[in-house]
Amino acid sequence: MKSLVVLLGVFAFSLNGCDVIDSPFTKSEKVDTTTTPTTRKILIEEFTGCNCRFCPSGHEELSRLKTLYGDKIIAVSLHAGSFAVPVPPEYTADFRSEFAESLYNDFAVSGEPSAVINRTKFDGTYALGKSAWADAIVTESIKSAEISLDANCTWNKNGNMVEVTINSKYLTEIATPTNIVLYVVEDSIIAPQNKLGTVIPNYIHRDIVRSMPLGRYGTMLTNMLVSKGSIATKSYSFQIEKSWNVEHIKIIAAIIENDGEQKRVIQCQEISLK
Repeated sequence: MKSLVVLLGVFAFSLNGCDVIDSPFTKSEKVDTTTTPTTRKILIEEFTGCNCRFCPSGHEELSRLKTLYGDKIIAVSLHAGSFAVPVPPEYTADFRSEFAESLYNDFAVSGEPSAVINRTKFDGTYALGKSAWADAIVTESIKSAEISLDANCTWNKNGNMVEVTINSKYLTEIATPTNIVLYVVEDSIIAPQNKLGTVIPNYIHRDIVRSMPLGRYGTMLTNMLVSKGSIATKSYSFQIEKSWNVEHIKIIAAIIENDGEQKRVIQCQEISLK
């Protein structure tokens, strides 16, 4: 059995969510790299908006697919484009962000609901209408995992600081540079939503991306050819807003290719903050 010693600044390991601490401490942990998950998970970046009358049908399709595939699918919602603009007095919450708008443009989203599956092109297109999501997921789901990814975190509630540690093991040789992307996602936010022209005041918004601490394309994990069996470990810390409901916060980590135009998701993982 191989193991790896990781020195952490504000960290304790948990497979199901962040450990909560009242003050920083230093801890050394042995991570068993032979037991990290080897299922290839699929990241769905859904583009939506509060004033998008057809977007609830996209939310329903995404819920159906998540029920069908279970935790093999990890979904995030990005509010961007003209339909994401909150128009008062009906719409009281603004879920837009600079990174969501940038990804909206990068992926050439032309209508909502749309989704990008593993940041991969299908028939030359990143952003797919909901009728194409199921087929794209089938295509991705039959691919073997190239990397195992174990994401762990600690939340320091005193300063609302989160530290995430990524442990990745390469199951095959990967010749391209790779990056880590982090998403801070808040689930089950109650706010108005347009549904077929009717404003639903108490709509449940799922998996809204609140921040991307490392940027929309992340930061470097490896910058050269990595051989099969290699292990990469990185730690990152960032602050979350006090106004977010920590009971519904999740951290999602994705390893992506960083090869010029190619930005496909190789592996992803999610953990709850609490």
